[in-house]
Amino acid sequence: MNEHMWHDWQHNTDIVFSLAGLFVILLGLFSMVRLHRKRAENYLNTNLVPRSAKISNGAIPDEQGMSEARDTIFVLPDISHYTRFMAHNHFTDQAAQFIIFSLINAMIKAATKTLELSKVEGDAVLFFVDAEKYLKQVIGATLVNIFNAFDIERERLMASNLCSCKACQHIKELDIKVFVHRGKATRFKFRGSTDHFGQDIIVLYRMMKNSISSDRYTLITDAAADSIELPSKLDKERISIYVEDIGTIDANKFEFAECVVRMAEVSANGIR
Repeated sequence: MNEHMWHDWQHNTDIVFSLAGLFVILLGLFSMVRLHRKRAENYLNTNLVPRSAKISNGAIPDEQGMSEARDTIFVLPDISHYTRFMAHNHFTDQAAQFIIFSLINAMIKAATKTLELSKVEGDAVLFFVDAEKYLKQVIGATLVNIFNAFDIERERLMASNLCSCKACQHIKELDIKVFVHRGKATRFKFRGSTDHFGQDIIVLYRMMKNSISSDRYTLITDAAADSIELPSKLDKERISIYVEDIGTIDANKFEFAECVVRMAEVSANGIR
């Protein structure tokens, strides 16, 4: 075999081995994808999908396996200036975290006297309750109690003068917005919390993305208006929010003054 033929044979051999190696890699990737897909199906079957609607071979659960959608009032308090507060205090994460958690915990204590806790999402907390469970005065009082709890805890944190770090010196910048909507959603348990599925929960979260310049208010959709009664002295403004793929959502914006609005504690007498 002359030198030219030897080089050609060696070149062809290299190509064959390269193609074989590529085939082995592709086969391995395909096997990994199948393994991860199988694990995902097993995870959903175990933790998310109702027992009567187990996923098999990628099939979507049928209607018989889905729980019935329930008429629900959703309440979503959101801390204003959270992103700026955290970004400006990245060197004092522990203090900033303590402050945020203290404010969230105060709101949870006030709200769960009436509402049920769904989950905590960083700077926001989702609550819910069956729409017909309480009188509208009770739901209104609960919203005011959430504002009260936030204000009182913020004042307590400021008065305690925790330390001289930037986080503790900027507590006053934090405020609260509360979004309220009523609609139907399916409930399911996921990792110890109650989550919701449906168009109306999408509406609730899209309401947060608005052009309102105020940092302290509650926004109540027309769908929830008849379920809530707030103090008449609160300033009210009509707001329309366009939600892509759903349409325009009309709501009332209520401005809460800086002073703490006092109302009586929610009592069990408010249950329907």
